[in-house]
Amino acid sequence: MLNDPNGLIWDGEKYHLFYQWFPFDAIHGMKHWKHYTTRDFIHFEHAQDLIPDEQFESHGCYSGGALLVGDKIACFYTGNTRRPSDNQRVPFQNLAIFDKNGKLLSNVH
Repeated sequence: MLNDPNGLIWDGEKYHLFYQWFPFDAIHGMKHWKHYTTRDFIHFEHAQDLIPDEQFESHGCYSGGALLVGDKIACFYTGNTRRPSDNQRVPFQNLAIFDKNGKLLSNVH
């Protein structure tokens, strides 16, 4: 399910588009970030997605944005977690770094 757009970056050669996405059904669920590149908004290429697989995003990759920093793309986003004791949300501010080819280089909190 397509959800919030979270980044549109021009890297000097192509655009990178990031948006929230739930890959398992057409319902709200644990959010991922889908990542595509395009030069013309007609033809799109899939790039590496941001998939919640770290403890600081254990319940999803939520809203954020993206910036071009030198030759890297910095994606700032909220990692959603839940406390086991009462299921209350505990957010973390996270940073994912992509190269211009769309490869995820690092993901930190």
